[in-house]
Amino acid sequence: MAKNLFFLIFISQNILIFSLRNGTKISDLPPKNMFSTQDRLISDVFKNYDKRVSSILNSNKFRQTYFIPGSNHTLDGWILWITIDQMKVIDLDEPQELFTTSVNILLEWNDVRLIWKSRDYDGIHSIFVRQEMVWTPPLSFFSASDVKDHRDLDYRIVEVMYYGLISEYITLRLTTNCGLNMIDFPFDIQNCEIHLGISSVDFNIYNISIDLPESSDENLCNMRNSAWDIVNVSTGSLKMKPVGVFDSRLGVIRVILKRNPIFYVYMMILPTFTINMIAIGGVFLKKSTQMEKLTIGFTHIMTMTFILGLVSEKIPKTSEIPLMGKYIVFGLGLMIFALIISSGFNRVFIMETNNRRNFAGRIVKLFFITTLQILNILSFSYMIYRFLKFEIEFGTNRNCDFENDERNFSKYSNMSQHFDTFEDELGDIRE
Repeated sequence: MAKNLFFLIFISQNILIFSLRNGTKISDLPPKNMFSTQDRLISDVFKNYDKRVSSILNSNKFRQTYFIPGSNHTLDGWILWITIDQMKVIDLDEPQELFTTSVNILLEWNDVRLIWKSRDYDGIHSIFVRQEMVWTPPLSFFSASDVKDHRDLDYRIVEVMYYGLISEYITLRLTTNCGLNMIDFPFDIQNCEIHLGISSVDFNIYNISIDLPESSDENLCNMRNSAWDIVNVSTGSLKMKPVGVFDSRLGVIRVILKRNPIFYVYMMILPTFTINMIAIGGVFLKKSTQMEKLTIGFTHIMTMTFILGLVSEKIPKTSEIPLMGKYIVFGLGLMIFALIISSGFNRVFIMETNNRRNFAGRIVKLFFITTLQILNILSFSYMIYRFLKFEIEFGTNRNCDFENDERNFSKYSNMSQHFDTFEDELGDIRE
């Protein structure tokens, strides 16, 4: 008897905790007969339903039309609605030209076989069933090298509305091919696209509608990562060339990315400028020997070659030389030219017994060192000009500093207050 009483008290506490956590009361819980009505509804709706058969019909005499509750129009033909709820840029692998994103997608489609009158089933407007119970559209991602569904097989749930609309929320990790244009690296804008559609169905039978959330600053900030900012996200459609008996229409998600070049300015452009300036001055020192000048020159060449190797690892192997590569090669050429000119002075101009020739040598040396330093400064100034122009033209004024965002502080404070209230209520129950 005592064990049964303890068991009843334990069950009662769990029910109270569950009701408090969900903001409901015991009196608000649905009656048991409501679940039996839902079981009857599922049994009736799926009685003659075959999930192996597509809900897309192709008939000259019958054209599928769907009436959308709450609106005054019908939809002609089978339509797949795709809503991009969230998107996060994970990586853009430049050498392999692969664009990796994490995408949360809401899929919606109609199945005329899953329709019921809600008044006949105690006003039930929708039911949640496993994905394996219904037919789902064979959505394909074209030009994708890897597609991973983060959902567990046992927890793939779809919602079925009483007028035949089925909704499925999926979370994918997509890796798609993205052709890159690196001519302006590191001040480059890249255009990557995600193509999706139903490859096994003629495009005349179905339509694809892709919607995006409002392109607010907060959404675009959430999409970016530390290396890339999002300039714009847009959607559209693309008709593919016929392949066999099938014609396909693709939905296109276009993402325009802007590189964050400040890393390359501080870690490559500025050090290259400084090394060029010191090395050019070093080879023209009056008291330096020929061997010391050669040592300075070879050290500079090795340093520039190393930096050029770092740049080559960040870009695909194309015939186009990026802007950063041209800048480094130009500085390397200045140093080689300075080394040749400086080495020639020892034989042509520097003769201590002839004051006139010694004076002419100093003038020529001053001319070359000044010219080479000016060219070095001009090349560096051009890179800084490109950086400032790039930031002004494609930079954004979005406030992406979420650590100082008052809205997030208020959100977290409300969450903390909610948890404190829940703990207080739970403590009262335990007492």
